[in-house]
Amino acid sequence: MNRRGFFVSVGSIVALAGCIGDQEDSTSQETSTPISTSEPTPELTPESTPESTVESTPEQTPESTSGSGSEPHLTIQDQSLSAADTPFHDMYVEASIKNDGSARCGSVELTARWLDDSGSFIGTDTAYLPTLGAEETWLARVGTSGEVEGVELSGEYDVSPGSSATRLSVVDHSLNIEDEYSGTITAEVENTREKSLFMTSFHGVLYDSEGRVIGGQETREPDISPGEDLFFEISVSTTRTVHRISKATDHMVLVTESETTDTRQF
Repeated sequence: MNRRGFFVSVGSIVALAGCIGDQEDSTSQETSTPISTSEPTPELTPESTPESTVESTPEQTPESTSGSGSEPHLTIQDQSLSAADTPFHDMYVEASIKNDGSARCGSVELTARWLDDSGSFIGTDTAYLPTLGAEETWLARVGTSGEVEGVELSGEYDVSPGSSATRLSVVDHSLNIEDEYSGTITAEVENTREKSLFMTSFHGVLYDSEGRVIGGQETREPDISPGEDLFFEISVSTTRTVHRISKATDHMVLVTESETTDTRQF
């Protein structure tokens, strides 16, 4: 039986260790100032529990495809603009993105258009999420450098994350939180296919103690041979999730074998 291992780091800001487990630690200090046209999202208060380890039960058949007539539907529920005490941003907007549809969506992109005190446009930044399940909420955050006085949010998402990866089973996966800046999702996938697979997508998502999505990353692996088991690590360390990674108490791994070009705006 062949095995393939690979490591993906998207926007990583620190080196990652190879241990497996859960650890919570955060020193975030944030002062929220609601945007006048919306209700603010309650500020999260991280709890510090060094060297905490929680075993996660592997998900054999995670939700991955839309049923007949089922579609996701994403909306921006609320948002707030706040000062950010991080090395990377001066301000950030936090927004609750709800999938109130009946199916899981694929990749989500949230764009913030920053405005000055006269309401003039001064720049954009984006945040990404690999997938969002039906009835799930993504507590998204987009940061910027410099002072801003307002923000306009818009987004786009893929209607499907892809079809279920047949005869590829997640046999083990875990979340390792190293500190407030860095973490990895590690997974092992058993392959009992008799034919090669052109492309496979691996999605990792983080949840806080209230079941809200607070971050995630994805990667793709081409040319998977029959019987070739996979071991992979996805870095969830980015400037967008700084001070939030340590709030993760659960995670999810999703494996799909195709992509979609059908997108929607929100």
